[in-house]
Amino acid sequence: MIGNSIGEYKIVEKVGQGGMGSVYRAVHSKLDQTVAIKVLSSEFSDNPSMRKRFINEARIQAKFSHPNVVNVLNFFEIDNKAYLVMEYIEGDTLEKMLQRKGILHIDEALNISYSVLNALMFMHSKGVIHRDIKPANIMFTKSKVVKVADFGIAKSVDEKTKHTKTGMLGSVMYLTPEQILGDQTSASTDIYSFGITLYKMLTGRTPFTSKSEFEIMKSHLEKQPVPPNEYNDYISKSLSKVILKSISKDPKKRYSSASAFSQKLRSSKKENFRINLNFLNIGENVDSFRLFLKRNLHVFIIIFLIIMIFSIYKISPTLSLTYLSIKEYFLKLYLNIFFS
Repeated sequence: MIGNSIGEYKIVEKVGQGGMGSVYRAVHSKLDQTVAIKVLSSEFSDNPSMRKRFINEARIQAKFSHPNVVNVLNFFEIDNKAYLVMEYIEGDTLEKMLQRKGILHIDEALNISYSVLNALMFMHSKGVIHRDIKPANIMFTKSKVVKVADFGIAKSVDEKTKHTKTGMLGSVMYLTPEQILGDQTSASTDIYSFGITLYKMLTGRTPFTSKSEFEIMKSHLEKQPVPPNEYNDYISKSLSKVILKSISKDPKKRYSSASAFSQKLRSSKKENFRINLNFLNIGENVDSFRLFLKRNLHVFIIIFLIIMIFSIYKISPTLSLTYLSIKEYFLKLYLNIFFS
């Protein structure tokens, strides 16, 4: 494949391999446009039912465009093989980011969440369900724009095949109870999977882990997750409750839409904007104290500036720092704060 041409596209390199086929970086010979081309495996291409459903989904997606979705640019067939042309994303995936960082800062995780939920809102409104939301399918451009990949692809195939045939084997930690049971999926399915993803962004782990895929699936069905604030002290109780609601076993108990989920995250963020006083009990844990100072440095700076302004005014409302030496100013500031 490398170096060969498919239609107007010259294949440059292989960039990925999934359950449905391979993904290549290619360049349009006339437009000099870099794209990603997904080549369906023979297993899917040779199945008329799957092939038809995939083509229909590709055509639907090609009509839509959203800044937080890896958009479909073209679809064509050559020699009984199906090719899906998508915009090429050169940046990282959320999966790789989590491998590097472990846990994300709350603000960073929430900002990513808003973008992903915007993508879900848009595509759900068009009747497209992802069914395989996970860190590997959340990407970042070089300019840090969040992009959700493979929209609608899982929907086009997994109704007629086993979950493992649609990439679910590697996604079992993000699988929903209804998918495990073979029940009907909906927008709520994506909300659950992203709730698990957000849980991992903030705690460094998924709520259900095991060496056995069967045990993980059983946990999705039966086990209650540990509240994420028990793993990360910087997560407020309200934010923890929002995440837990999104991963309810019963789809009807989750948020009714991606929009409702996003709104709850925004309101819970307000509670996280406060100084976490848990550092008072850290004892010898210097790393925790250093982390606390780093995360709340802006708060200390604001408080210090307020104290400075107040003390200058209290010393003399008309007094300007221009007429004070640095030594005199700080002496008066010290005396004013501690002895007035």
